[in-house]
Amino acid sequence: MSSNKDFRIAEAGHIIEYRGEGGDVVVPEGVNSVFHAFEFCDSITSLTLPRGIRVIDNDAFIQCENLASITLPPDLRYLGKNAFFDCVSLRSIVLPESLQFLNEGVFTNCISLVSVTLPKNLKSIPRHLFSHCESLESIVIPEGVTEIEEGAFAGCFRLTHVTLPSTLRYIGYGAFRGCEALSELALPDGLQSIGYYAFSQCASLASLSLPQGLRSLGDHAFEWCESLAAMVLPGALTSIGERTFSGCKRLASITIPADVTKIEADAFFGCSGLTEILFAGDEAAWNEMEKSKASIPDVPVRFDVKPEGMNIGGCICADGYLLRYEGERDALILPVFVSRVAKGAFRGHTGIASVTVASELFSIESEAFAGSSLVTFTAKAHVGVLKEGVFRDCKQLTTVTLPPTLRRAEADIFAGCDSLRDVYFTAYRESWDALGITLPEGVCLHLKEKLFPLTRAASTEGKTVSVGESLLAPAVEALAPYLLKIEGESSSSYDNSDDDRASCSESRSSFVRYREIDAMKNTESLLWSGDAIVGVVFRIKDGRDVRTRRFFFDGSIAEGFTAGYSASHSSRYTSFDRITLAKRGEDGAPEEGRYSRY
Repeated sequence: MSSNKDFRIAEAGHIIEYRGEGGDVVVPEGVNSVFHAFEFCDSITSLTLPRGIRVIDNDAFIQCENLASITLPPDLRYLGKNAFFDCVSLRSIVLPESLQFLNEGVFTNCISLVSVTLPKNLKSIPRHLFSHCESLESIVIPEGVTEIEEGAFAGCFRLTHVTLPSTLRYIGYGAFRGCEALSELALPDGLQSIGYYAFSQCASLASLSLPQGLRSLGDHAFEWCESLAAMVLPGALTSIGERTFSGCKRLASITIPADVTKIEADAFFGCSGLTEILFAGDEAAWNEMEKSKASIPDVPVRFDVKPEGMNIGGCICADGYLLRYEGERDALILPVFVSRVAKGAFRGHTGIASVTVASELFSIESEAFAGSSLVTFTAKAHVGVLKEGVFRDCKQLTTVTLPPTLRRAEADIFAGCDSLRDVYFTAYRESWDALGITLPEGVCLHLKEKLFPLTRAASTEGKTVSVGESLLAPAVEALAPYLLKIEGESSSSYDNSDDDRASCSESRSSFVRYREIDAMKNTESLLWSGDAIVGVVFRIKDGRDVRTRRFFFDGSIAEGFTAGYSASHSSRYTSFDRITLAKRGEDGAPEEGRYSRY
């Protein structure tokens, strides 16, 4: 506990110097502002600021690396630039309602921050406010906010839930760039502009419904959104920017409005999964469109397509409902604008084998797929409700994947599904049990694994596990014979203009690199299945970018992730298309090629 002698306080009421021993620090009454007295104080673990402090200046607590908690005064007015930059132990913070000025970079690199409460009077989310807050999983942005500025959540690779206000009008440059875990996001109807790189490298983003009032979509906006399956562009757009969907390798369908007259360079580069283009204009308008450098795959183009009220690929739709399916395709991705699947929409259909939900569904009504020839059902995006008997008597159904957003399931969902073998539910056991779904005998239920961070003791089923070197031993032993093999593409660009909308020159090259695996140093979490440790979550750092990947003790590794770094006028992007483990030879180098340190 601190005492008054630990502080030098000027007559004007601001703290000049802190001279204490750290620990739990309580600032005395009578102080009205905090400037640089606490910067780089790595001995402080908690801090309480008294009523009366109205100003916390720029860099006030920069790199207080052990500061885990802070209580802000209820009458705080000003929070300066980078105030808590690199406070790597800070876990939660509540910003008072009195706050009027919140500046850029306040919480940048607060890698342990998991809980934030924002004041209701905010008008914008400043630049880089939560950039690289690696532990942040959810955030509620209050009503009244109209703008999310550049890089506000960039690099928050655990961020899964974001609630946006209806007042939002602008999402800035790279605002959610590198939010790898973000799988869904509801954009408000009033949104008018999405900036350059806004959702670039959101590898889990499977669906996004763009509001019809959107007027501007920046270059690279969805670059390397590898899970994005379908997109309907709003009618107000007149062009598709450079590399907007580049690297969206699972993008299967895109609907382009009639007023689009130009598709910029490499807009669809690497969209290897694209199967069709739906164009709201006629064939003549498509042929006249400027698109020679857009890298559009050679796929069928359907003309005069309207978003609703007609037959879209065999889906008879109206008012957001998929009323019935009359198509001949055996594999179907539901149209993005569909919000509900009507009762019996696929009932008895004998040609359908696979259905994928890639956009937000409020509900799938009773017996929607009953008695059909469905084999696999995959919901990558939000599904709210499954009504009674959705899959009843689907005799060929073997595999179902349900999203963690499922909040209600009625009776007899899988009644009569005699061939069902695997149900995947990407949430924890507690969420599944709350749904009360009855599975046929012999079905294997796959749930989300629990990760236990190495920074603290982990508790499961009443058992406390002290995570230390002894538990890491299996990881070290299992990964010792391997090097990390990284294959991908690098590109670099330089822009001589101060305007980020100016065009850039760019060069690309492919590479194969090998990297050492230091399991003892870089293991972030343990991967458990029941009471057994089956793998690790390994932290891979590339310059300023940090990514995590799962290693399993059978020698496998999940494939594909992206990394990149950009500044205001120059940029370097690296896409790792494939990541595997390469066996070491006797000399320590990979057996299959030259060892290039990376």
